[in-house]
Amino acid sequence: MKTKLFRFLLTLTLIFGSLYAHASDSEIDSLCNSLFESSNRYMESGTEYRVVKRRVMDAHFTNIKGVDKRKTTLIDNSAKEINDLKSQIEQQENDFSELNEKYIHAKKVSDGIEIFSMIIPKNQYNLMVWSLVTVLLACIVVLLMMFKRNNQVTRHAKKELSEKIEEFDAYRKRTLKREQEVASGYVREIKKLKDKIGGL
Repeated sequence: MKTKLFRFLLTLTLIFGSLYAHASDSEIDSLCNSLFESSNRYMESGTEYRVVKRRVMDAHFTNIKGVDKRKTTLIDNSAKEINDLKSQIEQQENDFSELNEKYIHAKKVSDGIEIFSMIIPKNQYNLMVWSLVTVLLACIVVLLMMFKRNNQVTRHAKKELSEKIEEFDAYRKRTLKREQEVASGYVREIKKLKDKIGGL
């Protein structure tokens, strides 16, 4: 909006400058006409001349120089105003581009999530999070299945171990009983032999 205002002011300056320049041209024309009318006619060899008093002519030239000086000053001032307006327009455009960049950054920030000083759009963030959740759930399912299988193997191994221990205990008891029977049989036989040898 400010750019439009500056352009409007620039246009007005150019229009009024050209009107003033036109007015000063008409002022110069009126000065020349008054000089022409204040002159005397002089004829020589069939050619008409106009004679102007030196004082009047100097005054008219001074007036024309003043008009020319005002015109030059006006042109310089207009050029300066135009340059000022151009610089203001450029400054406004730079400010606008900075604001536009800030707006784009703010829109990215509002439409995204900042992680590790990177702005990630929300839809990509949601995709990453749900992918991570899916991978974690898959890992949990695989680990639970492995735990269940290993638990079954462990239970089976413990059951077999307890059966083997029971078998071993039963075997040991039988073996111990047999050894005791064999040892008591030896002791009886030794007693019998001692009795036989002692009776001889």
